Amino acid sequence: MMETRRVLAALGLGLGLTLIAILSLLSAPAAYAIQPEGKLVSEDTASTLRASKPTVAPDLTNYRPATWPVGEAGPYTAVQVTRTITLNPSKDSFLVEDFPNNNAGAHTHASAGTNGQGSRRRAVFAFDIAGNIPAGSTIVSATFKLDVVRVPNTGPQMDSSFELHRLTADWGEGGGTGNRGGPANNGEVTWNSAFHNSSPWSTPGGDFPLTVSASTPVTGTGSYTWGPTADMAADVQSWLDTANYGWLLLSDDEVTNRTARRFGSKEGGTAARLTVEYT
Repeated sequence: MMETRRVLAALGLGLGLTLIAILSLLSAPAAYAIQPEGKLVSEDTASTLRASKPTVAPDLTNYRPATWPVGEAGPYTAVQVTRTITLNPSKDSFLVEDFPNNNAGAHTHASAGTNGQGSRRRAVFAFDIAGNIPAGSTIVSATFKLDVVRVPNTGPQMDSSFELHRLTADWGEGGGTGNRGGPANNGEVTWNSAFHNSSPWSTPGGDFPLTVSASTPVTGTGSYTWGPTADMAADVQSWLDTANYGWLLLSDDEVTNRTARRFGSKEGGTAARLTVEYT
């Protein structure tokens, strides 16, 4: 009789400890999903990863099991899962050299390249990184996609590659429309100013380093992709960790006439897409 009581007490203690362990795991952030038999499943991508079984159970403070074998508390290895997010711009616009105090922040496209008279256009895009990716994350890769919605319709169409450069100053999107934009209101981005009537660019046409974060050849209408490149990932990491001013897009041939392309904007229904992988 005494032996039976001891066995029951031991079973009760074991079940209690197992229940406490499960409840503590369920209350932790859902960064990882762990399944039995050494398999790990990402709740974001539903992809299955193999995990080794260590002799000592790992610290599972930040992990929550998707399925937990009855009567067993592991051990399982917690494997870090890469997450993916795709964002549209929080703001976009384009800068017009021959109308240097105009703003086009609400237009249905964003132009970059040269027109028939050789005047330059440059597009600018920014994304809300801190509002969508947790602080402290590591950026693994970044890919940028744009749609060309129109090419020059008079004279020869000149093809070129278009480059992404990291902007080094903040700017105001604005509400101007039109192929050349409209007269800027205070605080709106123009060729001359990051914020009209208050903060001129250090150099008209935007403040950015010569370093090219990514480049891709652009010809006719359709979808185009920049990256992934190490510089793009570094840009997005800096946007998360420090200051986020976005990218400037320009043609690598701003001397030849008619390299301009009209790219989709968030107001035109064909917004840019930034896809980020992070851990």
